Amino acid sequence: MTKAELIHDLRTSRAELDALVEGMPEEELTARTMSGAPSVKDVLAHLAAWEAELVTALAKLKQGVRSRFFDLGEEHVDALNATTYEENKDRPLERVMADFRGVRVQVIRQVERFSQAELDAPVSKHSGATLTELVLGETIEHQQEHLPDLRAWRESVGSSPGAAVVTADGGRQRADDRLKTED
Repeated sequence: MTKAELIHDLRTSRAELDALVEGMPEEELTARTMSGAPSVKDVLAHLAAWEAELVTALAKLKQGVRSRFFDLGEEHVDALNATTYEENKDRPLERVMADFRGVRVQVIRQVERFSQAELDAPVSKHSGATLTELVLGETIEHQQEHLPDLRAWRESVGSSPGAAVVTADGGRQRADDRLKTED
């Protein structure tokens, strides 16, 4: 994969996820299910946290410092996931949405700093994965892992008039006001 293709895919890969969240009432995005499954907000915070870790690792790598992020074991993954949940469970949805949208911009900025040769070079001691493969794994592929549950969630809920809904820019608006402006 070329650097240009990677950057293009990073820029466009969020379209489906954005469409799933767009127009949904805030209470739907922050509600946990009866089975204890994470809320949509929890999933977005989780994805943002992993991409933020990637941004830090890429910045360090460009400075010649090897990050252990590229070789995390399963125990570290579970610990980071638990920490991410605890740190974000009480954060307002708007802040989580801002982080989710902003971190992808930072990933792209970091990727732009690397040459094609650097992106094609192996960086993982365990798997031999290239930098491109790791970037894809922590961004697009990670997001793809969560899309089936998010699709199922979206199919199971609907937007109710008068509820605050999330707009494309991460802001909030009443659902019935949104309908008036779309006419």
